[in-house]
Amino acid sequence: MAYQIDFYDVEKQANDFLYSLECAPIDGSNAKVDDKKHRFQIAGDKGGEKSGEYIFYSDGWPAGYVLSYRSGECYKWKYEPKGIENDKEYKEAVQKALQQSLATRSKREEELSLEQKAKSKEAEQLFNSREIINSLETFHEYLKKKQIDASLLRMDSAGNLLVPIRDIDGHFMTVQFIDMNGNKKFYPGAPVQEGFFYANAVRDENSASNIFSEDIFDNDSIPMLICEGVATAKSLLQITNNKYPVLAAMNCHNIIKVAEKCRAKFPKRKIYIMADNDRKTERERGTNPGIDAAKKAVESGFADAYIFPKFPVLPDMDAEQSLWDYLQSIGAESEEQETLWRNGTDWNDYLLAYGIKKTRHEIREYFALATSTNEERDVIEKAHFINADDLRSKEIPPIKWAVENMIPEGLTILAGSPKIGKSILALHLALAVTVGGMALGKIPVEQGAVLYLALEDTERRLQDRINKSGIDLLTSLALLTLVTSIPKQHEGGLKYIEWWLRTHKNARLVIIDTLQIFRKPLSGKGDRYTEDYNALSEIKKLADKYSVAIMVVHHLKKGGSEDWTQEISGSTGITGSADCMLVIKRERTHKEALLRRTGRDVEEKDFAITLDRFCWVLLGDAEEFTMPEW
Repeated sequence: MAYQIDFYDVEKQANDFLYSLECAPIDGSNAKVDDKKHRFQIAGDKGGEKSGEYIFYSDGWPAGYVLSYRSGECYKWKYEPKGIENDKEYKEAVQKALQQSLATRSKREEELSLEQKAKSKEAEQLFNSREIINSLETFHEYLKKKQIDASLLRMDSAGNLLVPIRDIDGHFMTVQFIDMNGNKKFYPGAPVQEGFFYANAVRDENSASNIFSEDIFDNDSIPMLICEGVATAKSLLQITNNKYPVLAAMNCHNIIKVAEKCRAKFPKRKIYIMADNDRKTERERGTNPGIDAAKKAVESGFADAYIFPKFPVLPDMDAEQSLWDYLQSIGAESEEQETLWRNGTDWNDYLLAYGIKKTRHEIREYFALATSTNEERDVIEKAHFINADDLRSKEIPPIKWAVENMIPEGLTILAGSPKIGKSILALHLALAVTVGGMALGKIPVEQGAVLYLALEDTERRLQDRINKSGIDLLTSLALLTLVTSIPKQHEGGLKYIEWWLRTHKNARLVIIDTLQIFRKPLSGKGDRYTEDYNALSEIKKLADKYSVAIMVVHHLKKGGSEDWTQEISGSTGITGSADCMLVIKRERTHKEALLRRTGRDVEEKDFAITLDRFCWVLLGDAEEFTMPEW
């Protein structure tokens, strides 16, 4: 039995397609598959305006399009029955329907082309009937808000700016209307796709041959910039001192088509997409149309690179701190700047928010990256760099502490002489974090999963120490993983730690006891500093990657030193890689000990601690207690 088209399903699909678009009818009327053109109101239309248009054809194989004269976008639709794509009769029916409608479609496309040409002529006549007004920017609200000039633009009797749109050969296609509030729409019926506003045009005459500035438009050594809107294009001219040809494609979907035309006409020149950063759409829908379209243009080979403005991410403020107070603390100078930081999308917004000096610097860095060799780009992309102004305004999460002001996220070294109580302290800290109790008897810690590599202990010794730690037998220790044997660092030990971190999202602390057993043995041939540093830096990379604290238990050298950090065994490659260092010093006949602390994110300080069976207890600052002479 031959495949029969279900026209109820056709109308349902056409209706679903129409209402999936941003330019859907606001009246909720059902789509009609009747070979007729339908105009409808969309969001932003006023009075009797109807900026939307669709036509769905029923002859042959159902298909059609939807147009938005407000954005200039054209969306094509084709009927696609579900669940029978691999059906032989279905495929034959499609081919037969397409062949039967080929002549009809060809005639239809010819008629549409003639209609569009007539509309383009009307749009051109409208544009040319208006006088050039060079002082438009002094009173037109849109131009004042965007801080752009009126060159190449005209104005109609309703106060709308008229933006000329031409094709790659300079032929007039249509006009974009921009009212005082920035609302935009295009001349009804005239084509927009593949057209653009050429912001560098030096003369505003009717002849297509006079539209383009030959010196930069035809110089293949000068990159071409393609953006979305008129304001962005004019801002880019200002930023680049009018040294680059700038084309406004009018919307993100048309960027790909304009880039394709430019690539075909100028195959040797660099083409950069100056993309919009549609952050709000990304937050609401999970997609960023401006960046996605730019990326597609590059992936298709129509452009060489894309860049987009990066605005600071603003936090939600609580009742005690106003947004404006926060903005002032990171350098904002006005509430207008706050609006641009929060809602800005394009390079015009970025220019208004940061000024021309910073914007030029930002774009030059992007251009330098885009024009670099593959080898250079590989090195640059591996380097982590940030502008100091951006760093000041960047929201960086606070340090995560395994033990407040004692063991921060990152790499901590705990060192001491043999049999001094390092492992007892390590297990004590592991248990405190596991149950969310008190570290050193006084420091409250947040509960989290702990991995303890007790590589010098047996299960018997660990069991004895845990049972004598004072923790109630009913208290669960399920968050503590104990390891008494593991391959060395370079033989799979690090991979095990990373696997554990991946499977424990609540991980707060990893303890390696001891470094000497875990690390890769010294070769005896290379530089001791380099080998020490590389061994510790591999561990630190894991800590930084998973924002977790990793504490490595290590030994002290024999003999003292004026700088106590130099007493840690090994070269300075070990201490140089650490974020925090802790050293325990205790006379064997005393329970009291000195705990010395220093690091990148902690104040250098000495503490008095005392050993209470299998627990260490913080007494306070060392200077407040009479400590033994070391």
